[in-house]
Amino acid sequence: NLRRQPGETEFQVLHRARPLFSARLRLPGLHNVENALAAIALATRAGVPTESIARSLPTFSGIRRRFEIVHREAGITWIDDYAHHPTAIRATLRTVREEYPSARIRTLFQPHQTTRTEQLMDQFAASFVDADEILVAPVFGAREQAASPQSSAAQILAEKIAHRGQTAAFVESLDLLRARGEDGLRTGDVVVMIGAGDINRIQYGCT
Repeated sequence: NLRRQPGETEFQVLHRARPLFSARLRLPGLHNVENALAAIALATRAGVPTESIARSLPTFSGIRRRFEIVHREAGITWIDDYAHHPTAIRATLRTVREEYPSARIRTLFQPHQTTRTEQLMDQFAASFVDADEILVAPVFGAREQAASPQSSAAQILAEKIAHRGQTAAFVESLDLLRARGEDGLRTGDVVVMIGAGDINRIQYGCT
């Protein structure tokens, strides 16, 4: 039974169907509640009093590159997130939609590893359902050889997203991604930068 407020989530913690305590997180999203429940279970198993657990949860404000609000200006919000797997991308964008229900959500995505992108292509294409616009950068190769067809995989992904009826396009570089990401922004928009590579080096908000 979740109660959501902007930037916060409240929920009841149960043990064998018995209420333990009411918890409050300064983080949005069901996935953060699931993470908190895992931490609560471990702390309880280690003998930490439930009162201490309940007091400590609201003091945790998250970690870098996990739904990190990195810039706000002119009514436009920029969020950076490390998500690079279809399940994590879907969870991140679902949370953005819950936090900003009336916003136009523009997603800048840098796929991570060509092999992963190719193997999970359909799952990736389906993971952007809560985004209004998706711009796909070339794949960040990580441990792969430079000869890997990074642009090809990203282009195919953008095409598959577009075939699902969404607005999506491939962008040839991070510099162009920044320019396209900023183009036409208006008050109330949310820009979400997603990926485990170096997409966070984009200088957001430079209009």
